[in-house]
Amino acid sequence: MQKANRVVILSIAMLYGAQSAQAAPGRFAFDIRIENRFLHPSSDCSFQIVVDHFRDLPVELRNGILPNLSLNFPGYKGLNKPTIDSEGKIGFRGRIGQPGFFPFEVLIKLNGQTYSAKDYFLMLPEKWAGAYDHFGYFIFMGRGDYWEETHKLAQWTLEDWKKFADWMSDHKADTLYLFMTGWALAYPSQKYPTLVDRLSQNARYNFLKTFTDYAHAKNVRVYLGISADDMAIGFGNLVPEARRMNRYGDHVPNSAIGELGGLVLENPRTKKYITDMFDELLSLYPNTDGVVVMGYQLDPDRYNTETQEQFYRETGKELSRTSKRERYHWYNEKYCDFVVELYHLVTAKFPNRDFVMFGFPWQEDDVQMYKAKFPERIKICIAYYEWEEKNFHKWSIWPWVEAFGANRVVYMPTGVAWAYPLDTWEQVERHIGTDRLVSTAEAVGVKTCIFYAAVNEGTEEDRMRDLLITRFPVTRLASDRDNKLEIVERLYKDYFATRSALLK
Repeated sequence: MQKANRVVILSIAMLYGAQSAQAAPGRFAFDIRIENRFLHPSSDCSFQIVVDHFRDLPVELRNGILPNLSLNFPGYKGLNKPTIDSEGKIGFRGRIGQPGFFPFEVLIKLNGQTYSAKDYFLMLPEKWAGAYDHFGYFIFMGRGDYWEETHKLAQWTLEDWKKFADWMSDHKADTLYLFMTGWALAYPSQKYPTLVDRLSQNARYNFLKTFTDYAHAKNVRVYLGISADDMAIGFGNLVPEARRMNRYGDHVPNSAIGELGGLVLENPRTKKYITDMFDELLSLYPNTDGVVVMGYQLDPDRYNTETQEQFYRETGKELSRTSKRERYHWYNEKYCDFVVELYHLVTAKFPNRDFVMFGFPWQEDDVQMYKAKFPERIKICIAYYEWEEKNFHKWSIWPWVEAFGANRVVYMPTGVAWAYPLDTWEQVERHIGTDRLVSTAEAVGVKTCIFYAAVNEGTEEDRMRDLLITRFPVTRLASDRDNKLEIVERLYKDYFATRSALLK
């Protein structure tokens, strides 16, 4: 990997929320400047603090900066005594002793105010080994549920995909979930030609089988991502009666994209559409390693006529007069049974094929039912992106791990494709929050981490940063599971203090 040669400037003013680049003379603000955030084991870690309008500040303020500056940098060992020059630049030089993501915080206390800014370095390993046995990406080969008609990854050619597999192989990333359905179909469907994504390169040239062989040669596994009763905007337009309805008779949109993509499982045409997709994809791409099925992400409530009739036949009750818990249990039971049908459809053709189901919050009250009904080889993928959370709580991964065991659970954080902040200062908070989430999954014993890349794989720096966060979470430094779980809680109480205690 080439070292970055550009100067990265994070401009953060800490007075009344003003940007430091716009700070007026006499007001205090500073930047953190990093020339190269990628470090090798033999390289120094160096950066500068640059005070804005330093010469315009009062003398007593200038003289008070250095004595009142503190550096909160877990894992960093300084090699110089910082001094401040006539331009207001303070240089730091030191070493970081191990690989991973290394955030730091600069605090300056002046006149009763505390000014702070955060940044980070990335220490590259000599070998790409660490936490998690498997690491990879979830990418849309076509439109997926993207609100625009297409995106750059749907436009990737076979050569582009080969280059990405090369990068993954070089960094020991070994798993690729490719989403093939959704709004339209990212493959040349014979049964639903009008739903084929005309802007997907794979739908046009059908190179996924060739790519899968290439990926296998690079030790990268390829999985077919297939939607069940969600994201099917194209099919819903083609067969409107298959769309979900609320209790008022209105079709229910998928709130993620505001389109009518939710299907009603009780409609036989819905089930046929889903099983047809499975049949076609397994026939076209028999060399793939597994299937990842994504069901409805949000509220499963639906009041289509066929749903109400089936519910009455099976329970003797009116759906609209039944408690939410009873309705949701029934929805879970129907979906669970259907997933088992899909599993047997896949394994009847390919007995050793992996099978993964996305688990969503509306399913969590019935995890024990899924555990009881699912064959042992079905795994659960938990997509959870809430990096903003500052208080510890047991989020979605906990009930599935407790029911299924950590070896049957996959964790999916998000990369830059979703919930990624625009402000530079908030991006650092995103990275810290992602470290908490990844550390939590590692602490409960999960062995596979797949980043949600969808329509944007990120820059080289983005991928390297998230890879280092995942391979080297702070919890890896703990000796046993109990210690790891204690560390997770402490990371939410005081992130930097917890890292400092572990990186002494």
